[in-house]
Amino acid sequence: MGERRSYRAYLLGAGDDIRSVTIIDATDDASACLEADNLLRHSEFAAVEVWDEQRVVWHSDRDKNVA
Repeated sequence: MGERRSYRAYLLGAGDDIRSVTIIDATDDASACLEADNLLRHSEFAAVEVWDEQRVVWHSDRDKNVA
């Protein structure tokens, strides 16, 4: 199994303002993004961004991911 990294998931308001930060420990970018998507789906926030140190890994808007 791969080494775990600490990612930051920023939950954003409608104006892309940071409303909450959660640390996600994951083995890779894809796992971190899946966990962040789950956080977004179970929150009232408008979007989520995942960061690995100074690198933006992923950004997702709630409205664009509604099934």
